[in-house]
Amino acid sequence: MAFVRLNIPKEYHPFVCGPFNQTVKDIMERTNTRVNIPPLSVVKDEVTIAGEKEGVMIAECEIKHIYETRVSWTYQPVSVAAIFLHHLMIC
Repeated sequence: MAFVRLNIPKEYHPFVCGPFNQTVKDIMERTNTRVNIPPLSVVKDEVTIAGEKEGVMIAECEIKHIYETRVSWTYQPVSVAAIFLHHLMIC
């Protein structure tokens, strides 16, 4: 048995989980491992992987790849002009 702890910032946990937790379920199924991602209510950056050594190594690489891909994305701030109408119509 092998056990790995990854320091993945909490804001990236949804990307590792995927929609409806499907991404992490697929990783666990393919690698025959158990991936533990803390719930949103827990303030913890640690993701743990347990299982056979080879499967843990594969799951670790896949999760790191997801994280590193998201970190490498660049974001541009967007500004939107808002028009407010201050008219009161009384009929």
